[in-house]
Amino acid sequence: MTSIARRAGAKLLQTIAGVLDPAAEADRALLYAKRVGDAPQFFIRSPDFPRQISGNGCNFWDKPLVPSAYDDEFDSTTLSPSWTRFSSTGAGWSQGGINPYASFTSGDARYELHTQRRPSWLMVQPPNDGGFVSLRKTIAPAGDFFAWIRASINLRASTTAVSESALQLQISTNPFDANNRVYVKMGPDTATNTNFVRFYRVQGGSSLQISNTANEYAPPNGMQPIEAIGITRRGTSFDAWAFGGSGTSIWLGTTTLAITPGTIAIDFITTEDTSPGNRICGVDFFRYRDGGTWLP
Repeated sequence: MTSIARRAGAKLLQTIAGVLDPAAEADRALLYAKRVGDAPQFFIRSPDFPRQISGNGCNFWDKPLVPSAYDDEFDSTTLSPSWTRFSSTGAGWSQGGINPYASFTSGDARYELHTQRRPSWLMVQPPNDGGFVSLRKTIAPAGDFFAWIRASINLRASTTAVSESALQLQISTNPFDANNRVYVKMGPDTATNTNFVRFYRVQGGSSLQISNTANEYAPPNGMQPIEAIGITRRGTSFDAWAFGGSGTSIWLGTTTLAITPGTIAIDFITTEDTSPGNRICGVDFFRYRDGGTWLP
């Protein structure tokens, strides 16, 4: 008997049994299940060994059990109205049209949200116009908090220019004050052929680098092991963190800044539009959690 015939016969018998006695059929089905917490883990044979087909999983990037109202998983094709789109040069935002081989030094930033390119991600291709494009969200924290994003950037294997592809997570006041803020920057920043995550404080218009990771661009053809960045607010102190895919974390130090946090910003930057085209940045999610003692 073929596997198709066996499956058809089993389905027919299951349907008959369910009609005759649904409760008994449910009990029989659970004989092939294992419970983890309150969720049954069902198994099938495919073709000669059991394979799990449903149940609980645990991943560093999984959605929180109790999300914050500020969270955004970017799992809709429409950008949440909680974000304000901004450009330092006046460029607009145009949905669709991302092309890794496109070269443009003016015009709109291109973005795609929850598409086949990368479901549940916001992908952005900014113009190489000497500035940056940004998403800004107003927050009203009751006290300490932690904010973080999972993100990606594009780089070349041959050589990397300063800020050719970079992404920043910033915390400032409401309204956003470029002269008083803290931020973590992912990507090449101060020298060619480097790819750091750096932590900065800007106070009264004066910028200070607090710390940085090692150069993630060595060797040049390697992948970026840092996948997420975050900032903790503890009173007037701010701590920055970088994370790997397994949840490994790097503390980038702490600094003080006497501000009342009121704005979160995510910035997208490129200074290159050739070989092969404008760089593409991505954000998987933005997440927020009250309290100053929590890390993912």
